[in-house]
Amino acid sequence: QANPNMGSPYFGFIRDARGRGVNGATLVAKVKTSGETKTVRTNILGHYTLDGFDKSVSSEDVEITCEKDGFEQVRVERRTMTDRTLQPVEANCTLTAKTADAS
Repeated sequence: QANPNMGSPYFGFIRDARGRGVNGATLVAKVKTSGETKTVRTNILGHYTLDGFDKSVSSEDVEITCEKDGFEQVRVERRTMTDRTLQPVEANCTLTAKTADAS
């Protein structure tokens, strides 16, 4: 049952520099104003879905970061689906391996 007070949900992929999905990476969504956070892990394809915060929270106030041991975040790209109910936010992260010896 969907929460009637839920704001924009989040979905997307966490990928490596070569565009492959990163399994078990963590996406962190943090509300800048309140500090409230939600986290979710990616599946084997690097995909995640995350329920939104309260609808009083603007997605503009939510900071998205991604992390996994041995990787560092390169960038996050966001798009808001304004044509959909709840206006879901697509956030895609790119991580790069920290070691020079990446296979």
